[in-house]
Amino acid sequence: PPMPTGQKSYLLPLRQRPGPGEAVIYRPCLLAAADVSYHSARHKLDHSERLLLAVEPQDGPVTLDWSTARPLAVAVEDLRRKGEAGARYAPCPAALLKPAAKTHWNRDLLRHIRTERPLTLWHCAEFKLLSAPGETEAEFRIRLQQTASEQRDREIAKLRKRYDTKLKKMDAQLLRAQQAVEREADQSRQSKVDAALSFGGALLGAFLGRKTVSATNVRRVGAATRRAGRVRQQAADVDRAREREALLQEQVAALGREFEAEVDRLESGFDAQQVELAEVPVRAKSSDIQVHFVTLGWQPTIGLVLPA
Repeated sequence: PPMPTGQKSYLLPLRQRPGPGEAVIYRPCLLAAADVSYHSARHKLDHSERLLLAVEPQDGPVTLDWSTARPLAVAVEDLRRKGEAGARYAPCPAALLKPAAKTHWNRDLLRHIRTERPLTLWHCAEFKLLSAPGETEAEFRIRLQQTASEQRDREIAKLRKRYDTKLKKMDAQLLRAQQAVEREADQSRQSKVDAALSFGGALLGAFLGRKTVSATNVRRVGAATRRAGRVRQQAADVDRAREREALLQEQVAALGREFEAEVDRLESGFDAQQVELAEVPVRAKSSDIQVHFVTLGWQPTIGLVLPA
């Protein structure tokens, strides 16, 4: 049958051209367009969008059920007033042709938008972030991962700065310990040489002197003995200096391992795909819903043309 006349109606644009043996067939529906504003002081939200809905008539006592309406990815400006040439039209239910029913449709649409079509956002408690209007859950999780990566980089930079300060201090201590080892080792070597010469001189004097035991020889041997004692003391000082150096080297290595463990913890601490998100529905008030029209609509489909 041809398109019904006598009532304002809109046709959805055709997305696919019919092929050989096919024709465009328009099927009736109810179209509704409304501007909806969503406000939330708590979430710092002030967002408006336009809804274009299509709902198909049903058999039974309830001809139209707005809960079955589907949003259309079509701009209101793209709606047409004339169908394709040679198109056919499916029978239109009488309920869609009653102008008096529009009052009920408008009222039901308003209630439907207010109660059943909130603007649903996603909230991440860990970062205290809310998704943007129109941002899908997948897109929001990608943004969360980027946020986590940026925060991780900042934390690692702070961590590196803190550990750099500790490492510089310990490196200075280690350098002083290494210098002490070298100093004590040099002193120990010199003491060994002095002690050896002292003992050698004392023994030589005793051997060449007229008297085997003299006061001078006794003093020489006593001095050589004291030098030998200092050699043992300085050898102990070298050992202690080396122990101090080894301890500081182990502390530096432990600090490096601690830093690496902290970095690993930061790098593996957040997975946006696993974090739990909470849905935040923001409902529009009736005063924030402006219905532009609720009217008869036609949806194009492609069907086979049977031979006459």
